[in-house]
Amino acid sequence: MKKVFLFAALVSVYSVARSQEKDVHISLEAQGIETTNGTVPFWLRSNQFGSIPLSGTSGSIIGRIRKDYDTTKTFDWGASFEGRGNAGKTSQFILVEGFVKAHAGIVELKAGRSKDIVGLVDSTLSSGSFPISGNALGIPKVSLSIPNYYSIPVFGKLFAIKGALANGYLGNVKAKYVKEPTDFKGYYLQNDLYVRIGKPSWRFKFQVGYNHEAIWGNEKRVFGNYFNLSEPETYWYVLLGKTYKGGSKVGNHLGSVDLGAEYKFDALTVFLYRQNFYDIGALASLANIADGLNGISIINNHPQNSDFHWNKFLFEFLYTANQGGVLGSKRTLSGAENYYNNYEYIEGWSYKDLGLGTPFITTINDAKTNLGSAEKQFFINNRVLALHLAAQAYLFNWLYTGKMSYSQNQGTFETGTEQFLSVGGRVKTPSNYGAFKKVNEYSVYFGGIRPLKNGYNIGYDIGYDHGGLLYNSFGLILKASKSFL
Repeated sequence: MKKVFLFAALVSVYSVARSQEKDVHISLEAQGIETTNGTVPFWLRSNQFGSIPLSGTSGSIIGRIRKDYDTTKTFDWGASFEGRGNAGKTSQFILVEGFVKAHAGIVELKAGRSKDIVGLVDSTLSSGSFPISGNALGIPKVSLSIPNYYSIPVFGKLFAIKGALANGYLGNVKAKYVKEPTDFKGYYLQNDLYVRIGKPSWRFKFQVGYNHEAIWGNEKRVFGNYFNLSEPETYWYVLLGKTYKGGSKVGNHLGSVDLGAEYKFDALTVFLYRQNFYDIGALASLANIADGLNGISIINNHPQNSDFHWNKFLFEFLYTANQGGVLGSKRTLSGAENYYNNYEYIEGWSYKDLGLGTPFITTINDAKTNLGSAEKQFFINNRVLALHLAAQAYLFNWLYTGKMSYSQNQGTFETGTEQFLSVGGRVKTPSNYGAFKKVNEYSVYFGGIRPLKNGYNIGYDIGYDHGGLLYNSFGLILKASKSFL
């Protein structure tokens, strides 16, 4: 059925290519890849929307077809497909993107897998948004949204809003509590709302908003007779983030409360943002307010058509080590947040073995095997301090992008050497004391792309990791592409 749907979508998009060429884009890309130490370096695999090459020597073919909206129409439809074929020590096909969408005025309905980032961050150079960063494949979903800010036509359009409600399907997920059911289906929920303050003509604008995500399923199969909500009641509890019988929320919930400020100078635009995290409730009492993602992005408003100009600079500071669990934090009934791990969902905040949020929080699959873990911890490193610097510039017909990241990694509270605040505000000693030794990690990326004649492009990507968290590795990708429309 999936193949039939995919074929029909491709035929539909291609059938309008001739009559709507200005809205349809088709391209094909070939890549040759070499990585060392059996590992794809951090910035060659992170925040790639699941489009990841094989380790070692390999090759990839990537095909893309996209139909954009006709911006002159009040009603229109669009679609996108991106598929990646990898061949090396094994072979695989990855459906990176496949969706259809339609809009009526400011409202959009979209169904399928898409490349989405949830949360207030720089969209091109950020190290990754806490809730959904684009690190994993998109979860197939149906969403109803106002995707772009809509200026409310009162008070001189001082206020603008955007938001979304989405429901998705994860397929089989691993869950365990009273029971450990097989063939357990997982579902995804996303709702968010953002407000921008500032008239369209103003130089200064302020943004504030929240996002709420959840993974859930047929909870009765996990909790047994203790759980007696019907399916509609379960969804209602998930949507509102309600606790069940005075205990935990139904499903695995997290999100962020975001703030942003932008000022447009004549020559450049400065964008400041802050994400405040929540996982199991500490943010409500500001117990984990020390944690967050802080960023500044500086954009060149007038890039010159010359041999050199800069496009953008970005700096981010990520801190996740407090979690409301450090002694001296405000005590909460929920205890330390333990970001991305969950007592019921064994692989926590992940999809198809990849973390959904910031890649600086590390899964057991990516970390060195000598680093310790604790029971029910798919993410074995979630106490992180990270610095991230990125830039984009144009030089002699090449567009260059560079990233440099440094992180201090402490594992989790359960594998550290500090006592911490646990459930009920009780002081607890780590269950696997000292299993994870504090380590540093350095990751570097540099890439370039150059357009040629007749729709051809050539480029390369280089990645390098060194430190105690990830296996040291170097990677090189050489690529060439052709745009047909």
